[in-house]
Amino acid sequence: MRWEFFELGLGEPQPVSALSGIRSGDLLDAVVAALPPETIDVPADPEEITITVIGKPNVGKSSFLNRLLGEERFIVSPVAGTTRDAIDTAFTWQGRKFRLVDTAGIRRHAALEEGLEYYTYLRAVRSLDRAQVAIVMLDASDQLSRQDLRILNLAEERRRGIVVCVNKWDLIEK
Repeated sequence: MRWEFFELGLGEPQPVSALSGIRSGDLLDAVVAALPPETIDVPADPEEITITVIGKPNVGKSSFLNRLLGEERFIVSPVAGTTRDAIDTAFTWQGRKFRLVDTAGIRRHAALEEGLEYYTYLRAVRSLDRAQVAIVMLDASDQLSRQDLRILNLAEERRRGIVVCVNKWDLIEK
């Protein structure tokens, strides 16, 4: 480590490797520790219904929401992990206020890495904490997995209204 960084007086340096990701989890832990205390999410508008779409990576959550809204609000890519954060979109339908939340795909705990993967998982779960309804997206071209059941359980444990949405039926042979 280059010792002159200590002389800057900016606190303890956090060495990381952008190439290999070594110690990036430690850096994220330090950033989170420096954030102000978390406040309880209280809906800004009690008349608004928050709907969070959760599921495994690449089941079509963002595509589904784009189709539902009738416009390209969320980034869609065949590459898993395109959505990294919970993204809110407010809209009104038939005079009622709604907030749709697109989340990052929830991977198996064993597949979660220390850094980014872990924090995208936390953001998805936190978006579920502030929702009244969870749309759990499943992939019709894939068998129901333990991970799908774990995701359903996340919504059930929080006593959210649950809508099970099975996507990608067009990929199934007739």
